[in-house]
Amino acid sequence: MENLNLDEFNPTKFELTKLAEKYKSLEIKDIEDKEGYLIVDEAIEKLKKTRNEIRKFGKKARSKAIAYQKEVIKTEKELVAIIEPIELDLLNKQKIVDTEIEKRKRIEFLPERHIKLKEIKCIIDDETLLLMDDNEFMRFFNEKKEEYLLKIQEENEKKEEELKKEKLRIQEEKDSIEREKQKQIEIEKARKETAKRVKKEMEEKTIKLEQERVKQELAEKEKTEKNKKYIKFLDKNGYSEKEKENFFIQRDNNKIVLFKKIDEIIL
Repeated sequence: MENLNLDEFNPTKFELTKLAEKYKSLEIKDIEDKEGYLIVDEAIEKLKKTRNEIRKFGKKARSKAIAYQKEVIKTEKELVAIIEPIELDLLNKQKIVDTEIEKRKRIEFLPERHIKLKEIKCIIDDETLLLMDDNEFMRFFNEKKEEYLLKIQEENEKKEEELKKEKLRIQEEKDSIEREKQKQIEIEKARKETAKRVKKEMEEKTIKLEQERVKQELAEKEKTEKNKKYIKFLDKNGYSEKEKENFFIQRDNNKIVLFKKIDEIIL
C-alpha cells in the first residue's frame, strides 16, 4: 500500500486558509448593495468549486486503502471545515437578502392573498405570507380550502341531520296530537252513540210500558165490560146463586151458553 501523502491535496491547507481569510469578512450592506451581492456570489462560487475539488480528490484518494481512506476523510473534513462555515455563513447572508427581496416583491400581493384566505375563513400574519412564493401559497391555500370545505360539509351534514330530527320530532308531535284528537272524537262519538242508544232504549221501554199499561187498561176495561155483560146475561136469564144448581154454563172460547133445568120426575 502506498504511503499517504497529504501534500497531494490541491489546494493546500495554507492556500485554503488564505482563501477563507479573504472571503470571511465579506458583507452585503443592504438590498441596494448589488456590487456587494455579486462579490459574495462570486466568493460562494469560488468556495463551492474549491470544496468540490477537495471532495473529488478526497474521494479518489480514499479508494487506495482503508487506512489511507480514514486519513483522507479526516484531512478532508479538516480542510472543508476551514472554508465550509464561511460558505454557509455567506450563503445565509445571501439568503437573508434574497428572502427580503422576495418579501418586498410579494408585498403587493398581500391584499389579494388575504382576500382569498378570508373567503375560506383563514387568518394568517403578513410575515408568514411574505415567506411563501406563489406555488407555496397556492399549496397552502388549497390545503386550507379543502379543510374549510370539509368543515362546511360536516357542518351542513350535521345541520341537515338536526333538521331531519327536528322535522321528525315535530311530525311525531303532530301525529300524537292527531291521534289524541281522533281518540277524543271516537270517545265523544261513542258517548253520543251510547247516549242515543240509551235514550232510544228508554224511549222504547217507556213506549212499551205505556203500551202495556194501555193494553192492561183495555184488558181490564174489556174484562169489566165482559163481566157486566155476563152478569147482565145471567140476570136476564134468571140466574141466581140460590138457584145456580138448576143452571149449567157451557163455555166455547168467548161464547157462553146457559142451560136451565126445567123440571124433573122420578118414574
